[in-house]
Amino acid sequence: MHLKTRRNNNFLWLAVTAFVLMTFSFAAGYGLRALMWAVHRGGFSALAGGLGEGGNSAFAAFPRVASRGGGGSVVSHGQVMGEVIQRLKELYVEPLASSDTLSVGTVEGMLDSLGDTNTRLLAAKEWTAISEAQNGAYHGLGAVLTIRRHQQAEEGGLPTIPTSQITVVAPMPGSPAEKIGLQSGDRITTIDNHWIAPAHYLKRTLNTYFEDTDYSLDPRMKHFREKQPDEERQQEALTADKLKKDREAAEHLRDQWRGSLDMESAIALLSDGSDGEHTITYERAGKKEPVTVKVTFAKTSVAPVVKKKLAAGVGYVQVRQVNAEAVRGLDQAISEFRTSGLKSLVLDLRHAPGGTIDQAQEMVSRFLKEGAVAILEKRDSARTLVKKPLEVKPVAQRAQFTQIAVLVDGGTAGAAEIVAAALHDAGVAKLVGAPTFGDGTEQTIFPLDDGAAVSITTAKMLSRKGIDFDGKGLKPDVAVASSEGEDRALEQALHVVHAS
Repeated sequence: MHLKTRRNNNFLWLAVTAFVLMTFSFAAGYGLRALMWAVHRGGFSALAGGLGEGGNSAFAAFPRVASRGGGGSVVSHGQVMGEVIQRLKELYVEPLASSDTLSVGTVEGMLDSLGDTNTRLLAAKEWTAISEAQNGAYHGLGAVLTIRRHQQAEEGGLPTIPTSQITVVAPMPGSPAEKIGLQSGDRITTIDNHWIAPAHYLKRTLNTYFEDTDYSLDPRMKHFREKQPDEERQQEALTADKLKKDREAAEHLRDQWRGSLDMESAIALLSDGSDGEHTITYERAGKKEPVTVKVTFAKTSVAPVVKKKLAAGVGYVQVRQVNAEAVRGLDQAISEFRTSGLKSLVLDLRHAPGGTIDQAQEMVSRFLKEGAVAILEKRDSARTLVKKPLEVKPVAQRAQFTQIAVLVDGGTAGAAEIVAAALHDAGVAKLVGAPTFGDGTEQTIFPLDDGAAVSITTAKMLSRKGIDFDGKGLKPDVAVASSEGEDRALEQALHVVHAS
């Protein structure tokens, strides 16, 4: 009887424990789902609503949102975030930042933790500039910019740290960027004497380094005194000198941080509609010293397609942006060249900084009859990584050129690289020029209610043959260094189509 009673009690406690755990998981799942709903439906404002007066937090809406059975560890992070925000409101000694600032900081921290510079928040001005650039209108510097991770050079004994910098993909023709000589791969580090700070995780790293390092004469060196040998006194002098240099370097960086711009604000300034003179500093691979130059911002309008007869039997099409207007321009060129009896084509994708993957598919479909344009690596609904071929589409008219040369350089990026790689992999074209930029990812941009947007890397783009060119670029069949000039590359392209 006693044994049976123990069994019944054990069973009762087991049932109670299971019920509590199920209830906790159910409530927690509600919480996580509500948080995602708040971000999706309300952008920053939904999260910010939970930080205002009166404690009407967005987290109070958790029980009203259906759950898909979220995991406990993920949900606990959401609960921790809610509790931290509440404690800040109640106890923080300094004036508290605005609700919007706290909300944006929360989202930025989440995105930064992914380690993907392309998955980030876009300020309202930057998002507007991107939208207008898709139609060929560029403001400010007149260059397509991205954030790319580079290895930061060691400075004054401070540690070498990989960091992210604003990088030029391509300057547009006739733009202020082109006039001051900016090139693909240049890294902009300063605007109007304001240093452009890397991602805030690096700032935290440097702050810790400043706080934990004693740059004064180290107290542990007190034993180097009256009876120390000459070599030890020399070592003391060397150590003291190094500590002094380290301290000066640290103070220099600290001053930079105090007056710095974050990268999102810097990109918005470089690409917004405000004209006027500015001073920028940029670094270039292979050059020791950075370059500082004055530049007058202005609006730059770029025709997506330039077409002409280049030589006997050879047509020329220059594409600046892979978009719907460029595809229409290509269709017109194909029709005109066919009527004129042109059999060869030079397709110029230099300084073509990308576009959309759908329009790349359309453009490639003008040249290929079947097969894949590219291979997309994506996550399915079960979060499994799958490879999906982006197939050639049936089109009304298809080009019938016997020889094609594709001009590429360091400004050929993204969707333009997909076009170049597809024609090359299919064996219908040779690449001429310099290695491409190496942007093999697809970003999807989701507008938010406050006018900003979030860019999320939704796919990795591989070439038709499955080659990963992200961060590497495409190597041309006929190499012509960018320093040799565009005419030299064009001469080589003509030689290719005549010799084929």
